[in-house]
Amino acid sequence: MKKLSVLFCASALLVACGGGGGGDDSSTASTGTVSFSLTDAPVDDAKHVVVTVDKVILRRNGASDVVIDTFTIPPLNLTNADTFQIDLLDYRNGNGLLFINGLVVPAGTYSQLILQVIDGDSTHSYVHEMDDEIKQIKQPSGDLKLGGFTVQQGGVYSYMLDFDLRKAMTYNPGNNGNGQDRYILKPTGVRLLDLQLAASLSGRVDDDLFSDTACASKVDPTVGNAVYLYQGVDLAPLNLADVYDPALAVGVPAGAISPYAAANVYPDTVNGGYVYSLGYVPAGNYTLAFSCDAMDDDPEQYDGIEAPVVTIPLPADQLTELTLTAGQAAICNLPVSGGICAP
Repeated sequence: MKKLSVLFCASALLVACGGGGGGDDSSTASTGTVSFSLTDAPVDDAKHVVVTVDKVILRRNGASDVVIDTFTIPPLNLTNADTFQIDLLDYRNGNGLLFINGLVVPAGTYSQLILQVIDGDSTHSYVHEMDDEIKQIKQPSGDLKLGGFTVQQGGVYSYMLDFDLRKAMTYNPGNNGNGQDRYILKPTGVRLLDLQLAASLSGRVDDDLFSDTACASKVDPTVGNAVYLYQGVDLAPLNLADVYDPALAVGVPAGAISPYAAANVYPDTVNGGYVYSLGYVPAGNYTLAFSCDAMDDDPEQYDGIEAPVVTIPLPADQLTELTLTAGQAAICNLPVSGGICAP
C-alpha cells in the first residue's frame, strides 16, 4: 500500500506526504483534493458515544489504497497522532469536526471510505449511558466501511460523514463471549455526503404535540419524540414505517418505507421550547412526520409501531412535504398548516 501521512503545514493546509513503499507512484498521477468531516444526530439514551479511529483508508478501484495513519486535528489538539478519539455526541445539530482537510490524493474512483475503529475495550470505544453505565462498542468487521466517491483531476471536494445513531448503533446484550452487554456500530445509518450537493433541515416543534391524545399515556411526554424524514412525496401514509434494517428485519409488510433519516426532538437550551435537526441530506423531495413513540423503535427490526401514522397529531393526509435544494439550510417548524413546508 502507498501510505500517506497527514501533516499540519505553516499554510494551515493539511496535505498528504509520501511514506512507506509499494503500489503505484502517486507523485506522477493526476491529483485532486478531498476533506472529510463528521457529525451526528442527538440521541436520548446516551451521554457519550466515543470511538477511537486508528486509520482512515480510501479504497481505490484498480489501484493501491490511500492510507491515512497520522492525524493532525487542531480542534482536538492533535499533532501527528497515531489515533484520534472523539465523542460523536459533541458534533451534532449541524456542527461537524473536520478531521482530514485538504488531502491531496490521486484522481480516480474510490469505492469505499473506511474508518478502522479500535474496539473491544471500554477505554477506546464505548457508550456512556444515561444511568452512568459504560458499555463497549464493537465493530463486527473491525472496519466501518462507507460509501465511495470520485476525484477528478484538479477537483476540490468536501465530504461529511453523517452518523445517524438510530440506525448505526444497536444494543447487543450478553453476546460478546464473556456475557457482558455491548453496542454494535454498523455502517448502516452512516452516510457519506458531498457537501456541495447536500442540504440541512431543522425546525421548532410545538410542545402541544407531546400532549396529543396519542401521546398522553407516556410517563414523560417530552421523551421519545422524533421526526422521520422519508424520500419522496405523495407517499401512501400506511406505508410509512419505523426505522429498520432491510437485511435483518422480519415481518416487514409489502410496501413498507423506512425513513431515510430520523432525529430526536430535544429541548432548546437557549431559546426554550423544543427543536430538531437533520444535519445533512441530499437535495430532493421529502415527506416529514412527527412521532411521539420513537423510544420503542428498534433500528434493526420492523416494530410495527407505524409511528408517523398512528401518533402524528395531524391527519394522515397532512404529512409535511418539502423540497430541499443543494446548499440550503432549510427550516420547517411543526406542525405545518396545509401539509406543505416551503422553507
